[in-house]
Amino acid sequence: MIQTRFDGDSISTRWADEAAPAYGELLRVQLPPADWSDFTIVAVPGQRSDEMLARARAADSTLPLPDPASARAVVVMLVGSNDLGQLVYARNAGIETPLSEAGLRSAVRDYCACARSRGWTVLPCTIIAGHNPGRSRTDIDGVDAARQAYNTWLEAYWDTDLGAAGLVRFDTDHRFATIAASCDERYYIDGVHLREPGRAVLAAMVGSALLDIASGLKPVVMGRRAGAGEA
Repeated sequence: MIQTRFDGDSISTRWADEAAPAYGELLRVQLPPADWSDFTIVAVPGQRSDEMLARARAADSTLPLPDPASARAVVVMLVGSNDLGQLVYARNAGIETPLSEAGLRSAVRDYCACARSRGWTVLPCTIIAGHNPGRSRTDIDGVDAARQAYNTWLEAYWDTDLGAAGLVRFDTDHRFATIAASCDERYYIDGVHLREPGRAVLAAMVGSALLDIASGLKPVVMGRRAGAGEA
């Protein structure tokens, strides 16, 4: 049996569309039930990486010691959007903030170390594109540039620096790759959060990674390019 948890922010929850399953819930019905246990979503809407780390380190940790009967415990991590949004908005407004790109990377690094110390391995995911229609183009472009830089860092260091189980490159799927893509209402509700069809794409990518991990591999799962059989 493999225990699986989902940590991060609103993209891993039902936020903005409570009637539709979260991508982890969609994934649960896709995987062989006899091989997987403890599909638990511990992500919190609005959560930053430092808050996620604090909850993992708490006495009532979001990452309890795994069931001894489990062959492996994997936590799927998707975080950073709130860190970067709050950072860029403050920076563009000339407001001092304790947040930084280095702080995000440090919190993710420490979270992975904390998870390993508790018997979990982390499967990080890159951040999908988005746009807040209530923000200026300067803010939107600034957040997107910071998102791309963070994703590039994850791609470079998920194995050597984070000791992760693999990497899921949500940002390589054409439905989530650009600001323009986040305007597509087939997948996005509000330019930031996803409808069920968008969540289903995330579920399929994470499911592919988890099956590879269960087979002893360290996968890097890429998304679909435009024109590769999907609208």
